[in-house]
Amino acid sequence: GIFATNYTTLSQAKDNLKNLLLTRKGERLMQPDFGCDIYKVLFEPIVEGEIESVIDGYVTDAVNIWLPYLSIDGIDYDYDENDIDNHKISLQIHFSLLSNKNISDSVIINVNK
Repeated sequence: GIFATNYTTLSQAKDNLKNLLLTRKGERLMQPDFGCDIYKVLFEPIVEGEIESVIDGYVTDAVNIWLPYLSIDGIDYDYDENDIDNHKISLQIHFSLLSNKNISDSVIINVNK
């Protein structure tokens, strides 16, 4: 087939999380609230320390609404001055299933213009 098949709940949750975070709000037809606003942050003044709390809020809000079976355990940020000038940031999001905290994984999201 065209798409890779998921055989476990964790791999499906990982794909769902990627899909949610890489979709801009308003992009999905008939569901304008689906998605995450992390792209908005790229064009705001980036102040180290503040950007993390804003992105944390966007990711947590989106996951709580659209993927309530997941728990965000932490987000690691990777960016430097060149990334800020080029409007890009990399996130590693650690998550687990609410039904079993021992089942966890992480996903890397590269957000750029």
